[in-house]
Amino acid sequence: MSPQTETKANVGFKAGVKDYKLTYYTPEYETKDTDILAAFRVTPQPGVPPEEAGAAVAAESSTGTWTTVWTDGLTSLDRYKGRCYHIEPVVGEDNQYIAYVAYPLDLFEEGFVTNMFTSIVGNIFGFKALRALRLEDLRIPPTYSKTFQGPPHGIQVERDKLNKYDRPLLGCTIKPKLGLSAKNYGRACYECLRGGLDFTKDDENVNSQPFMRWRDRFVFCAEAIYKSQAETGEIKGHYLNATAGDSPQILVWLIIAATTAYFFTFTEQCMQLLIDRKIMDWVSMPGVIPVASGGIHVWHMPALTEIFGDDSVLQFGGGTLGHPWACKWSPELAAACEIWKVIKFEFEPYLQKKYYEPRCRGFESLLAHSLPKGKGLYFPPEGRKTMIGIADVKLLNLEKYMKKKGGRKFFGFMVKEEKEENWGSVEFQVFSFTNKIRRLASHLELHKKDFSSERGLRRLLGKRQRLLAYLAKKNRVRYKKLISQLDIREW
Repeated sequence: MSPQTETKANVGFKAGVKDYKLTYYTPEYETKDTDILAAFRVTPQPGVPPEEAGAAVAAESSTGTWTTVWTDGLTSLDRYKGRCYHIEPVVGEDNQYIAYVAYPLDLFEEGFVTNMFTSIVGNIFGFKALRALRLEDLRIPPTYSKTFQGPPHGIQVERDKLNKYDRPLLGCTIKPKLGLSAKNYGRACYECLRGGLDFTKDDENVNSQPFMRWRDRFVFCAEAIYKSQAETGEIKGHYLNATAGDSPQILVWLIIAATTAYFFTFTEQCMQLLIDRKIMDWVSMPGVIPVASGGIHVWHMPALTEIFGDDSVLQFGGGTLGHPWACKWSPELAAACEIWKVIKFEFEPYLQKKYYEPRCRGFESLLAHSLPKGKGLYFPPEGRKTMIGIADVKLLNLEKYMKKKGGRKFFGFMVKEEKEENWGSVEFQVFSFTNKIRRLASHLELHKKDFSSERGLRRLLGKRQRLLAYLAKKNRVRYKKLISQLDIREW
């Protein structure tokens, strides 16, 4: 035991304030397999050394307080105290440090995650010695993980219920979260589910308010699920917030739902967790799905699928309900997600205003995006001119169909009964049409019948496009929408 904190019966109580680092900073400590380890990013106040800041975090989240108390003599602090055992500066940041803290397992109640987080991330975030504090990482030993039951279903059961595999699940939080009537709330759910999403969900502050009672919302959401399932042939769902002011009311809601055959999931809280299964041992507990939500839209998919992988949930709230074509047309998101898994690239906004502005007059708006080795432009086709940019033709294996004109290669589609204007190079192709695109004929020396079936489409577009054609069939996307997907335009 450390001589500074060892309990000694023959030593009297000495009141006073001591530095935290005298008791709780122990660089010689060797962590145990049963310790809970936390890494905090610490920014001390001016004049506070990093060792004191790290020790203060360890003290205030375990057994310490700001002064010496006589009851310290009634226990052994060496057995129960948290220890700051290492501090290192953050590279490239001024006055920021990573403090590593070890907590003995006896500090926490078995199977009670709230108790653990209350101790580790409780009142320490308001501590005066710290300018800023952030919990960066947490390691829970298998000894403590075994005391938890884990999620009742897990990733695989949720996928089985929705019959969705090999891609992230796609959802939407209904907006505005407050103020809609139950009927309009159900209408929004229906439009989102019919448009291509797998599920919709309640926001955390949607309960049973006067403008929309829980029972009414349940009925209209159930109707939306059944109707969207009948039209799409896919399984849909809605995640209801079943919290209430008292437990009996929650039981009433659960009984109402249990008497129906709707697919609903009742959540006690809207918890969004990310579990790193590669680093931590989760003792065979079912996996928790990480959720990406808040301010995201379809153009964030490349980065999101790269970060989270297939076992994740992507929630497009405003990105779906705020789309200029509305929910009905915006998200063939399932197909889009599959395309982004095939076409991976670094995503950066791009706009050459000086070059394109003279050619873009008369269009409603402009949205430019960086595509692999090329650029793409999109204009909304609400009865106006439409401009669509093709992604890199090398990526789509279409370079052999390019034609030379004036020393430059050109590639394009013709639109029946409509004029075409194109300019560009192999890296960037732009096509200008009027009104909406109805039917595409070919510059590729193929007959129209080759565009009328999936078989002809596969023969035309080669190996990489066979996958997209299969996805189109799998997700019930009509061919004319698939062509738009190949153009990698705004959805």
